[in-house]
Amino acid sequence: MRVIKRLQILSTSTITAVIVLLPILFWAFVHYQHEKNDYVLMDQLHHGFFDLTVFRDQYFLYREERARGEWDIHKEIVNQVIDRISAQHGHQEDEPVLKELRRSFGESANIFQRIVENSESLKSVTDKRRIYEELDHRLVSQLLLRSTKSLNLASALLDISAQRVEKSYQYLVGIVCLFALLLALTTILSSMRLSRLINKRLLPLHQGAKRIAGGNLDYRIICDGTDEFSELAASINAMTARLQTFTEQLQAEIVERERLAQEREQYFRFFRLTTEPMCIADPKGCFKQVNPAFISLTGFDESELLTQPFIDFVFAEDRQKTEDEMTHQILGQKSMAFENRYLCKDGKLVYLSWTAYFDRVDGVTYATARDITERKHAEAQLAESEFRWKFAIEGSGDGVWDWNIVTDEVNFSQRYKEMLGYSDEDIRAVKQEWADRLHPDDRADVTAMLQDYLLGQTSNYSIEFRMKCKDGSYKYIHARGMLVSRSHDGKPLRMIGTHTDITERKQAQQKLQLAASVFANAREGIMITETDGRIIEVNDAFVQITGYSREEAVSRNPRILSSGIPW
Repeated sequence: MRVIKRLQILSTSTITAVIVLLPILFWAFVHYQHEKNDYVLMDQLHHGFFDLTVFRDQYFLYREERARGEWDIHKEIVNQVIDRISAQHGHQEDEPVLKELRRSFGESANIFQRIVENSESLKSVTDKRRIYEELDHRLVSQLLLRSTKSLNLASALLDISAQRVEKSYQYLVGIVCLFALLLALTTILSSMRLSRLINKRLLPLHQGAKRIAGGNLDYRIICDGTDEFSELAASINAMTARLQTFTEQLQAEIVERERLAQEREQYFRFFRLTTEPMCIADPKGCFKQVNPAFISLTGFDESELLTQPFIDFVFAEDRQKTEDEMTHQILGQKSMAFENRYLCKDGKLVYLSWTAYFDRVDGVTYATARDITERKHAEAQLAESEFRWKFAIEGSGDGVWDWNIVTDEVNFSQRYKEMLGYSDEDIRAVKQEWADRLHPDDRADVTAMLQDYLLGQTSNYSIEFRMKCKDGSYKYIHARGMLVSRSHDGKPLRMIGTHTDITERKQAQQKLQLAASVFANAREGIMITETDGRIIEVNDAFVQITGYSREEAVSRNPRILSSGIPW
């Protein structure tokens, strides 16, 4: 059962008991208050009779009008008290006493009034005075008896009321004690319940929380119930699991930060010690930091480099593309092998190849430069050499092609295109342009020859084939080429070659082959002679007709055919 349910049951029982006892307690208190009020009235009545006795005695002694007036006033007070008692008093057993008291008091008042009248008569009469005095004595005696009776009755009512007050007070005290006992029992039961809960539920929670607070995040509190303490234990376990996960993440983050700090330290050590120029720049175009290699390359002091925009050190012709590249970096594009020229302090111009990255978190650009000045000079010399080589080859009438095997791009020379009747714009710089113009009958042999050469199965690439011209005709081409670059693992990268137009030679060869076929297959005897008349070749028909063998006829003069005599 849930703790809150148990407490609700206990609270409901306590409240029910309190609700039952509260009316009783209220009734006891009201009863006590009522009895107390009755006692107060009885006390007032008793004191009223006592005061009447005092003023009566004063009147008897001095026969003064003042004493009689006071007696009358207190008589009215006593009557009012008796009326209030009769109206408020709820005890039936006191009614006869109250009636007797009212009657006795009435008689006392009448007797006192007769005494007052008799006293007035005693003042005015001279005869029969003895009779009036005797009457006065008798009236006084009756009044004393009636007053004593009234006072005794009032005292009896006062005593009875006092007993009732005491009894109601005892009831009230008993009920209060019962109420206090109930509260004490409820408190004790609640304390016992709470003690059991503390020992059974709260104590394991406390001990578990201490162990977890001590750093044992693997500890889990046992929660095998369905009450709030079990839910609290489950919540603490879940919180501990999250805390453990967070701690592991925090430890991993600390390790990662330490690793990053170590890498950062290694980077800055590398930044200072590397021979490659390196720098850090902000988006405003100023250097934030430069390494010693950069200072050594440019010749400027560090303060000079850091106090001026870096664009001031860039060669004038390269400033615009450098600014554009900087804009691309800020937009999130990485610079790979971006090149520009820097003007050194001694006036020397250096070529730099940059690899740069803009870090949005740090808000700076990290860049590494490589001095490619010597390479640029070598490339310029190589380009000049290639230009001269291509010029010499094209001067001989051959077309030149330069094939990048990795990208499949081919640079066809102008003479290469003119040879086939094309303008410079008709042929794109791709290998497919060459493959599409191969004669269908030659394509398989040419492709196989090229593949064998690229694979290293043949030592040279030299082949003749036909290529389609712009007008739809075909020309005979003699292609020669060689690999000029391979990768570190031997894969071909670049190949350069020439195309020679051998159409006229091929046509001459075809004509010679046709003449030779006619010479060999003719039915007429045919001989071929030198300018001096010596025979250099005869056909089969000549041998059959003349009877001379080829060996006999060659190197002889044709006149042997007329003489029949060999020379």
